[in-house]
Amino acid sequence: MVAGPPADLDVVMFRDPFVFRHEGRRWALVGAGHADGTPSVLLYDCEDLADWRFAGVLLDGHDPVAAGAFGDRAVGWECPQLFPGADGSWVLVVSLWDGDPWTTGCLTGRLVADGAGGLRFAARRAGRLDHGRDFYAPAVLREEGRTLMWGWSWEAREPAAVGRAGWAGVLTAPRVVDAGPDGSLRVARHRSWSGCAPPSRSSPPRAGLRCRRRTT
Repeated sequence: MVAGPPADLDVVMFRDPFVFRHEGRRWALVGAGHADGTPSVLLYDCEDLADWRFAGVLLDGHDPVAAGAFGDRAVGWECPQLFPGADGSWVLVVSLWDGDPWTTGCLTGRLVADGAGGLRFAARRAGRLDHGRDFYAPAVLREEGRTLMWGWSWEAREPAAVGRAGWAGVLTAPRVVDAGPDGSLRVARHRSWSGCAPPSRSSPPRAGLRCRRRTT
């Protein structure tokens, strides 16, 4: 457990813990934003789940790879997620907050020791995880040999319309995600959607779900 952010970092956004294991030890990430407008991901040693210990800043918006991909628009990184790629690299996913949900970004790279008992993320490549605003705050699930990802497809309706409907937002269909040898993120539809294929060119247009395999 952790009562709040580190006192000396002027943190004004502190949310969305994510627990992972690296080399047999348990760690946690927390999304953060600082008073000067810098977004970051904070790292905690949580081997003892009842006593989380701050272990430094895993990555922040001043990193040149992150800054080159995302610019300085985001003032907070929400919902950090981290998973290993098949080639030994790691993928860090952050949801970019600019006062509202903006977009979701991903970075590929390595986890490296910082010399003080913690870890840092050495980014190799970064970019948007999805084009558009309707795949936000994704979560990952590690299964043997693969990683699944779901996102939040949030609202474009006015609040009054949401209230009348009685529901808001949906989760997306699952995606299988991995890092490619060049550091790019590879995305494919889950096999449970294999029967959901685009209509042939000779088929007349029709309403309904259309699934497409995509690599980004």
